[in-house]
Amino acid sequence: TSRTGPKPRLIESGRGEECRAVARDIRRLIETEAVPPQNIAVLCYPNRMREQMIAALGAESIACQKHASDSGIRLADPSVKVLPVKSAKGLEFPVVYLIASSSAFRRFGAGAEGSDEELRRVLYMAMTRAMSALVIVHERGGLLPALRHLSGS
Repeated sequence: TSRTGPKPRLIESGRGEECRAVARDIRRLIETEAVPPQNIAVLCYPNRMREQMIAALGAESIACQKHASDSGIRLADPSVKVLPVKSAKGLEFPVVYLIASSSAFRRFGAGAEGSDEELRRVLYMAMTRAMSALVIVHERGGLLPALRHLSGS
């Protein structure tokens, strides 16, 4: 299938500031564009980044649900969904944030043959969870090589 819509929006942040950048942007979406929190998902890799994301959303007073898998997700609950990239398979959300800094993904498939191809498959799966808007957040100068074509440079 093919989808049409806006190009992914890229947000560049300082190193280690990606979660705060996401939380601030989600706050803006909720307050100025009236996007309901339940329409927003943040896909995290590595999984430990979920804790940082939960803290950043809490600092912005944004309700969220943290999930280790797709089971138990209360989609109608008025909260942002925070889950591991691989747990998003089969789910769709109107707005998806993907933190795609090369430093976050540097260990992806470390040493595994075909890890670049596996990374591309995982990124494709993550990016196609977005029904209306995809926001890719990365550290300054650290956008994953597989996504650089999106920056126009």
